[in-house]
Amino acid sequence: MKVTYNWLKDFVDIKISVQRLAEKLTMAGLEVVSLERMRGDWVFEFEITPNRPDCLSVIGIAREVAAITGKKLKLSQVTSHKSQVRDLQPATCDLQHFSINIENRKDCPLYIARVIKGIQVKPSPDWLKRRLELVGLRSINNIVDITNYVLMETGQPLHAFDLDKINDGAIFVRRAKDSEKIVTIDGEQRNLNSGILVIADSERPVAIAGIVGGQDSEVGYNTEAVLLEAAVFDAITIRRASRKLGLSSESSYRFERGVDCQAVELASMRAVGLILKLAGGKLILSKSTTRPKAKKRAIVLKTEEVNRILGTKCISGQIKKILISLGFSVKRQSGNFKVETPSFRSDVNQPIDLIEEIARISGYENIPTKLPKIIPQENRDAALIWNGVRVVKDILISQGANEVITYSLINRSPAYELGFPDAQLISIINPLSSQQEILRPSLIFGLVSCIEYNLNQKQKDIRIFEISKRFQNGQERLSLGLACSGKEFNLLHIKGMLELLLRRLGIAEFKFVTGDGEHPFFQKEVSLLLMLDGKKCAELGMIKPELLEKFDIKNLVFAAEVDLESVFSGIEKAQKRYTPIPLFPEVTRDISAILKQEIPVGNVINRLKTSDIPYLVELNFKEFYLGKQIPAGHKGVTLSCVYRAKDRTLTTEEAESAHRKVLDILKTEFSAQQR
Repeated sequence: MKVTYNWLKDFVDIKISVQRLAEKLTMAGLEVVSLERMRGDWVFEFEITPNRPDCLSVIGIAREVAAITGKKLKLSQVTSHKSQVRDLQPATCDLQHFSINIENRKDCPLYIARVIKGIQVKPSPDWLKRRLELVGLRSINNIVDITNYVLMETGQPLHAFDLDKINDGAIFVRRAKDSEKIVTIDGEQRNLNSGILVIADSERPVAIAGIVGGQDSEVGYNTEAVLLEAAVFDAITIRRASRKLGLSSESSYRFERGVDCQAVELASMRAVGLILKLAGGKLILSKSTTRPKAKKRAIVLKTEEVNRILGTKCISGQIKKILISLGFSVKRQSGNFKVETPSFRSDVNQPIDLIEEIARISGYENIPTKLPKIIPQENRDAALIWNGVRVVKDILISQGANEVITYSLINRSPAYELGFPDAQLISIINPLSSQQEILRPSLIFGLVSCIEYNLNQKQKDIRIFEISKRFQNGQERLSLGLACSGKEFNLLHIKGMLELLLRRLGIAEFKFVTGDGEHPFFQKEVSLLLMLDGKKCAELGMIKPELLEKFDIKNLVFAAEVDLESVFSGIEKAQKRYTPIPLFPEVTRDISAILKQEIPVGNVINRLKTSDIPYLVELNFKEFYLGKQIPAGHKGVTLSCVYRAKDRTLTTEEAESAHRKVLDILKTEFSAQQR
């Protein structure tokens, strides 16, 4: 929203500099995103939040300026046209049969039509052109420019039709028919449907309601009579039509956010006054539908509540002055204030809204800074999760992984293709786009997209993770997604990262088993399950090549999805204790052995760890080998054994004696052959 400094000065006697004004408006919640000197004037550009449609006008901004500077809002130049037009008696003509026909009052609660004949369409005067151009609007002709000028000034969209191009003197506000089309003023043909509201004559649509006019009825230099439209259209209907057509305008921008029903008449009369002044002619007809009743909202506001919330010492007079300056009606009632909200402030509904208004106008910087009174309450679950997430991130980053953040909303089609049943998916009732139809049932959707992006950026080795929620079966679970791609990575790399993660978290009792093939992303033959307390807490594997083809990924990708809530429960159960740094050196012995293919290495390691082998403090899997030297049906493995005594340095004989016991167990219980 752009406004010029001199335009604002038409309504407020501003005494402060433009820079100071921009600062005060920003601090009051109307962010000035740019301030530029142009053609002898200053142009403010505001970022208006969706809840403040009243500020999508010069008068709306001027009202804010008046409130924060303590000046009076001057509306005489606008209201003078209202009295002038009201005093005019429409001339007798052949338009007395003119009718306004509303198909559904919900779509159009109010429609005001005024006809002016004998006008002269010509270029606008320089002052009008200049003001429109400074706020980013192109000058067309005096009639069109007046409707745009009044729109920017009052926030009420208007539209002027060439009266001679309206058939049978009748206006119909109705839904379009599915077969109808219209050529809009930009020369584009638009296909209409029953979801789109149109303004029509007795034969065809002449405008898309609240969005854009039709080419067949636009005002040109040969126009001698205009039909001036001022109306209120349903915000949701206009928003959906604008999105459907891919068409937005200054008018639709305001109708989508809601216009003030009580300002429609004023805007219409303001435009008529300017037309009579700049284009001549006579007012021939004024006609409107029944005006909707204004809904007044009364809010009781207590001075002590204002001061309690803000921590200030505002007095009643100050509160009343601020609210009145913003257009509220304020009356004293039993020691409190009875505040009636103006029709243009639909965002104010309860006392806290009024307190916010008082805070921003009196100045947030004037609210005293105090430390809040905090009563500590222990929330062990929240603390555990918060600390756990932080620790998990640190451990993964220490292993060279990079954290990513991806969207929680995804397209429905990939989930269907992967076999996620519809009953498991959580759908968005009113998605903003086809890419945001459902909540993701798996973090791997986003991780694969990140892999694709990084590969396209010529990154060779990628190791990423995300900690967030996934949504399935009506539940949300805090999860860890882990993925890697590159020459050095395989499934064992992912497995090793998870093993190190669990051990550093203090979880020692876990095991990996062959995958069950249930995870839709992973190839069953190259997948594993991580079991914790006998329950599945993670799945890891190689992503199916046919899925990677859809992302145009030619590299192998390995990933894991971990239920962190199960992991954090395991942390609580784990008895993690501090162990002093060893004072004496360790002795390391490696064992290269040949095992039968069907014997899991994990079973071997667990058996050795639980055996009463003296001085054995650590046992790790080191290598896996298949080759010509290994008999069929067997595999080569290398285990690394670490021996250490607590009270002395081990002798060679003591280390060798312990190591022989390890070899004996391998031979007798697992039929292992030493290489």
